[in-house]
Amino acid sequence: AQTEACSLFMQAIKHKPDNPSFYYNLAFSCKLANKPVEALEYFKKVTLLAPQIKETYNEIALLLMLLGNSSEARKNWQYAIDLDNKYIEALANMAWSYRNENSGKAIADLEALVSDFSSDAIVFYYLVQLYMERGWLDKAWNAAIKAKDLAPTSDEIRVLLGKLSLLDNKTENAK
Repeated sequence: AQTEACSLFMQAIKHKPDNPSFYYNLAFSCKLANKPVEALEYFKKVTLLAPQIKETYNEIALLLMLLGNSSEARKNWQYAIDLDNKYIEALANMAWSYRNENSGKAIADLEALVSDFSSDAIVFYYLVQLYMERGWLDKAWNAAIKAKDLAPTSDEIRVLLGKLSLLDNKTENAK
């Protein structure tokens, strides 16, 4: 389906090559089709046509992280944050990007976001994972419950709750 979507967006671009939404949707379709390099190329085209779209920089950063370029990813998250300093996805993703090289920084940055973004599940979702890695199960449970309350239908959060239950020897709860 993503390959068909890519083809359709390519056709649309032939008719209207200056439409950033066509490139954005093409890029997103390539991303879903597991074509990160192509997706990156098309998202970059969006930044040329419409540099004010913060979500484009977030997507570029996510792809750059996937491709192993954390420094360029962080520059793109910073572009998004410069456009909107309350853009929680970019703020949380930037903090999360430090998890492998400096998990203490990642935790501190995410915890700092909690006061301003207490109604956004992404901050708590990331914190649960970091707390579990450190073995801080009480903190992980608190963050997980908050994430679940904020996004009760999220499968990702339910999986985290299951993993947390297993770590805490609550097998029935994990099921």
